[in-house]
Amino acid sequence: ISIRCSCSILLNSILYFIIFFYDKDIIFIRQYQVDMTLEAFVKATIRAKELGFFEIRLHEDSIQNLYHLLLYPGYRIDTWLVDKEINSDLRDSFKEIIATFPLLTNGELIENELYERSEFHKEINNVKLRVYGLGAAHVYGTLSVSLLTHEEWLKTNVSIQHYAIDHEANETTLEVNTLNFSSKQTLELHINWIENEQKESLKKSIDLWSRREEYFPNIILGTDIENQFKKIGLTKKLNQVFDSLKKLDSYAKTWVQGGFNLNALKDSSLMDISGESACTMQKYSTLRKFRLANGQKAQFELHIKIPQVRIYFLPDEETHKITVGYIGKHIRTCLFD
Repeated sequence: ISIRCSCSILLNSILYFIIFFYDKDIIFIRQYQVDMTLEAFVKATIRAKELGFFEIRLHEDSIQNLYHLLLYPGYRIDTWLVDKEINSDLRDSFKEIIATFPLLTNGELIENELYERSEFHKEINNVKLRVYGLGAAHVYGTLSVSLLTHEEWLKTNVSIQHYAIDHEANETTLEVNTLNFSSKQTLELHINWIENEQKESLKKSIDLWSRREEYFPNIILGTDIENQFKKIGLTKKLNQVFDSLKKLDSYAKTWVQGGFNLNALKDSSLMDISGESACTMQKYSTLRKFRLANGQKAQFELHIKIPQVRIYFLPDEETHKITVGYIGKHIRTCLFD
């Protein structure tokens, strides 16, 4: 059974920021409307974080367009951001929100691969626009959040065109739907979906632990991993953790003699793996002591890096066994103190 089998495997941990603009018919002509729109956006994203979303991602090509978004004649978002008449808390919150993550990260290989073979478009007022955020939300199976600059973004389900080309050069164009919100009120309409995704993810994390010997027969999981699986199960990272452990398991299956070969593991898995600096181990080594399967603690250093998650593992040169002792957030280092 693959963790990717279920249709609800993609979890609600990332919001995709969508920006559409440019039509003169939709520019705002009153300052209070501008304030209401941006305040609604800020409050909606704050509420989303309360519901468990931990990232808001924006396509890098959209940043400049965002700052130049015309709110009403002669008044753009970059003007609004320095307007002393605007509530400073509102401006600061908006700046924090758009100082964001890339749309898709290098660790999300399957999503990246599909996204690279795709184009997404939306027709607004007879103008065909490239929709990066909506497309990424569709690929990831998560929500998109929009600035309410057009009545289309009032919708909680937005239809877009998905053009894709497969590895055999076959082309397809489909009409697909993406879940969307632009205010706290429209976000609340997605509550059932959010809760269902969280429940399904938690079930998968529990299943992952109970069937660990079936999924990963060649590696050993420390006693703390059960609870760590549950925490990861409430985020979008469960798929990536599963894939990383499968790759580690594949290497462990072949390691039957000789010393542990880190380069061989990196070459075969294409994972980002490293140890710690001497400074980090001198100052923070105790933070990297994790429980083995027998409950005793051991010093770990080697770790697999995926976005916002680290997987620490310990190769045993005598038994040729690999134990995973920690799966969770980035741990303090000298560089990130």
